[in-house]
Amino acid sequence: MLFTAFFKVRGDSSTINERSILRAQYSLPEDLSPVTEYWFHTTDPTLPHVAATFEADSAEPIFALLADWDAHFHITVVPTTTAEEGLKAIEQTMQAGQEQA
Repeated sequence: MLFTAFFKVRGDSSTINERSILRAQYSLPEDLSPVTEYWFHTTDPTLPHVAATFEADSAEPIFALLADWDAHFHITVVPTTTAEEGLKAIEQTMQAGQEQA
């Protein structure tokens, strides 16, 4: 299943240089397969600074990711679908609705 994690910097927990060094040395927990990772160039503290999408079959590697970065970021993880998957689901729902009418 796909998940996207949004990372918002925790106040003055660390500097961008410290986080950059940690990220350069970091490997995702086993059983998390990376799909995308985007770094947002913003100084707005209300916005996420990183969005990473990955695949996972269970919650354990997600908990490990949260533990690894919790000191530096507020992290929100949400289930995700691709646009292609979402459009297919909409089409199937519409077809099912037409068949019931």
